[in-house]
Amino acid sequence: MKHLWKILALSVTMLSLLFAMPVVTQAQTQMSNVKHVFIILMENHNWTGDNSAASAGDPDLKGSSSAPYINSLIPLRAHAEQYFNPPGNHPSLPNYLWLEGGTNFGVTADLAPSGAGQTTTQHLVTQLVNHSPAVTWKAYAEPDFGNPDFTDCPQDFNELDVNHVPFAYFSDTTDGFSTSSPNCIAHVVPYSLLATDLAAGTVAQYNFITPNLCHDGHEAVSPCASGENSDNTRRADDWLSVEVPKILNSTVYQTDGAVFIVWDEAEDGGAFSDGPIGMFVLSPFAKTNYQNSIPYDHSSMVKTLQEIFGVTPLLGGAANSGTNDLSDFFLAGSTPTLTSISVTPTSASIAAGATQAFTATGTFSDGSTQNLSSTATWTSSNAAVATISTAGVATGVAAGTANIAAAQSGVTSNMAVLTVTAPDFSLSAANGASTSVTVTAGQVATFSLQVNPLGGFTGSVSLACSGAPTQATCTVSPSPATVSTASAAPFTVSVTTTARALAAAVAMGGPFSPVPQWPTPITALTWAVALGSLTRVRRLKPVRVSALIGVLFACLTLLNACGGVGNSTAPPPPAGTPAGTYTLTVTGTSSGVTQTMSLTLTVN
Repeated sequence: MKHLWKILALSVTMLSLLFAMPVVTQAQTQMSNVKHVFIILMENHNWTGDNSAASAGDPDLKGSSSAPYINSLIPLRAHAEQYFNPPGNHPSLPNYLWLEGGTNFGVTADLAPSGAGQTTTQHLVTQLVNHSPAVTWKAYAEPDFGNPDFTDCPQDFNELDVNHVPFAYFSDTTDGFSTSSPNCIAHVVPYSLLATDLAAGTVAQYNFITPNLCHDGHEAVSPCASGENSDNTRRADDWLSVEVPKILNSTVYQTDGAVFIVWDEAEDGGAFSDGPIGMFVLSPFAKTNYQNSIPYDHSSMVKTLQEIFGVTPLLGGAANSGTNDLSDFFLAGSTPTLTSISVTPTSASIAAGATQAFTATGTFSDGSTQNLSSTATWTSSNAAVATISTAGVATGVAAGTANIAAAQSGVTSNMAVLTVTAPDFSLSAANGASTSVTVTAGQVATFSLQVNPLGGFTGSVSLACSGAPTQATCTVSPSPATVSTASAAPFTVSVTTTARALAAAVAMGGPFSPVPQWPTPITALTWAVALGSLTRVRRLKPVRVSALIGVLFACLTLLNACGGVGNSTAPPPPAGTPAGTYTLTVTGTSSGVTQTMSLTLTVN
């Protein structure tokens, strides 16, 4: 019955407000300027209600003497009068899960991850890291009083109230709910590190902050540090008064930050059991001394975070058409003016008949940029060389140079230089083929090559090969090769080598004679020397001399008869392709355009 009254009251309020007031969107406000978010989660207080929870230590915050800092923000900042936890969504864990996924995933109790873990990837921080470019995030959790800073991935209630750290409940964030998960340890860190990161300017883009039970306003908590107020509400207010200014004084907040202070759930009864609960917006881009009565709940927070970081799809209740984002708390956006246009690429080269896409990027007075390619007016300085479409696509017409520019709202871009070349071709090895081949003399070396069309080239290419070694021939087939723009034209270069023969036996005076052949004059000279020598041998008798002469004559006659004194030619060199490494040149010619390529032939 408690929740029925609340649902009826909330429904009537929402319907009346939806018809009574317009709701602005992010695009109309300066919420789009926010790049760094800090969300601080407090516990168990209504903003307004019947104050029935005051007896348990949880008074309504608006106007409470236990919350002086919170109430001091009313004239300085923006806050909601009608922000609720989702209907009947209690206790804490279901609300923390809702702020991460737009739903409680069916969880209705405060359990450890082992009892309420989720395997879905449809939750906010996973969307952030999967975004391109990735959005950084970090959760700063304060350990329970008396505990040191944790160094693991929290998975139970020993170190802190783990049900206030929703990221610990997702398997993808915790590497399967592991206490040693590198991913979790890198992202879920002790609160003490926030001051260090703020000073260094290294805070993430999305920062989720959970004080411990002594500092988040939770009732019936002890012990806490000596010297701290015994009133849990005042203790939380004191903590905010010290910690929030640390963020507000940081460079990152003052540049493009926003702080959302929100309570997880209501504590009053009856029609106020779901709220309203407190929600403040602090940002250089937010309104001051502002409040509204637009109905919100935690789905509104999720939707707002998704809009700020540009991640989709909207999660759970954030996707409902009746869910309002928090953009109304931000200043109205001014219409930025276009200050410059940049055309890229700044230079390009294409062949006649080919196309080149250009991009026009506009920079506006608020520092934002926008692709203007489809809205800008494009011009080419020389339409005879290149034309340009309304979408920024240039087409080469003839060889030459043209300047491409874009203009919009009286702003003209830089000149991009487009060079158009005549159609051409190149020679190369076919896919997977080599330009180096080794063969043995007598074999055929084959090179698989192709003619590649460039810039719309078509036609016949005459092919020739040069540089073949002696006793080898180089042929090209087919020649000419016919080229189309669709694909390369293959051709083959074949080098036919000749085997080298063994040296033939050289006949020296006959097939069996090793004696060299001497000319006839040497024979006569030999006779003369022999006879002269014999005449000097006086002691030999005439008969013996005659016999010796006869023997000498017979030998010389036999030598001459065997070819020993005949004429002979030198043996021919071995035939065939010489061993070595040769560079072949393949030449392609078409309509005055000539291209070459080199091949390497090794003959063993």
